[in-house]
Amino acid sequence: MSAPRLDGYSFESPITSQGRSVTLRAKRDSDGRPVIVTMASGNAKSCESLRQQLRRERDILTEIKHPGLPTLLDYVDECPALVTEDVGGFRLSQVLAGGPLDVSDALAITIELCTIVNTLHRHDIIHGVIGAKLVEITENGGVYLHGCSAPHPSDDLRDSEEMAPEQLLDGAINRATDVFLVGSLLYRMLTNDNPFAEGSEEKAKARPRVLRRRVHLSRQFGSRALTKQLDQVLTQSLQKRNRERFADMAQLEIALSKTLRSFDTTPHTQLVRRAVARAGLGDGSNVNLLSTGLSSTPTKRWRSVAALGAGILVLGAGIATRCSPTEVIDPFRSNARGIVKRPAELRFLAQPWAEVYLDGRFIDVTPIGRTLQVAPGAHLVEFKHPHAPTQVRNIEL
Repeated sequence: MSAPRLDGYSFESPITSQGRSVTLRAKRDSDGRPVIVTMASGNAKSCESLRQQLRRERDILTEIKHPGLPTLLDYVDECPALVTEDVGGFRLSQVLAGGPLDVSDALAITIELCTIVNTLHRHDIIHGVIGAKLVEITENGGVYLHGCSAPHPSDDLRDSEEMAPEQLLDGAINRATDVFLVGSLLYRMLTNDNPFAEGSEEKAKARPRVLRRRVHLSRQFGSRALTKQLDQVLTQSLQKRNRERFADMAQLEIALSKTLRSFDTTPHTQLVRRAVARAGLGDGSNVNLLSTGLSSTPTKRWRSVAALGAGILVLGAGIATRCSPTEVIDPFRSNARGIVKRPAELRFLAQPWAEVYLDGRFIDVTPIGRTLQVAPGAHLVEFKHPHAPTQVRNIEL
């Protein structure tokens, strides 16, 4: 196969190769800007279906703006080739090469992934190919999802072990399909194994396993209660019938957030950074993040105390806060008893269609009915409305 070429770009190193396409790191010749190029492999330049796929991804990235989606820089129809920004991160497949992730880190990455996919679903877009090669995490705690134009299941882009049962049967995909794929990815992050793998069995037998085998965690994580919570979430996510799974990504995100908050209130960005550091990737500047983030100082039980903070009005937008310290037991220490603060509760009150960002992380578009739980402390809140100036406020919870 001949080396890929694209006028105006100098290729540096490959990232992934899937079926008819290849993804590479490159630099734009005009200004030296690092970019990511997804294009036809050397023997697939005449592949019209790949051209249609990349055109669709171009349209999606043009229409939808989300911090977890790559920024579109260029599209070349002749090759075809899609050019996006290079955030300098590491694909999850690279991170998992070092072994399974810490439970907190895996949950944080999955929760952030849920917010990205939920944004796609609000625009009636089903991803359909969520896998470790398409998820990127960075040293500054970012989570990104690539490949937003789902190929037809007949396209030879993935193993059958990375497909939902309905994709194997008839190719029909819906929101519950993405729930299954995210659940499968979470299982892999926790165990570094596919939920339907059976030793060294050949991949030809993956199809019947995906269609018939039930999934349960085979090892304990921290405590029995935590393991039970994880097992329940994974079992519901990986149901064979899509109507028996979580109805959408929002429900899965709520279940995962509840599980994570039950034992760790460390900010998600810090947990994602820690996953990179623990995998031995990056420049090593995150080595100080390797602790669990939970206090284990012996102390007496505190009574729960609730305090209400005043709302902050910004262009008709408000933030209602609530925070209460209480006792939390670290499940990773058998005799640990420590005091940490329960997550603060935030509720955003704003006119419709304002994008809300918390500490640089996209939360949702108003109106937001749910209450958000975050770690106590200083936070930066941004309201970005299409018909009003961006408003930024620093809050202390």
